Amino acid sequence: MIGDAFGISPVFFTIVVAISASTSFANGLESASMVVHKYNYWTLVDYFKSGIIPTIALMILHATVLLPLVTMMGY
Repeated sequence: MIGDAFGISPVFFTIVVAISASTSFANGLESASMVVHKYNYWTLVDYFKSGIIPTIALMILHATVLLPLVTMMGY
């Protein structure tokens, strides 16, 4: 509905959400992080604190760069 209101394809929003979700650095839920967490080297709070700024930066980058790319592809 937001895309229709602004004349943007829903494909754009799908791509932004999918890429942002897959590049989250704030949760530490990947294999290397879980192995390290097992030995109490890092805590999940440490992962969140160290990953929130890169995650926000990537979300902004995805939202600004992907729209022209998706538009160029004709969606």
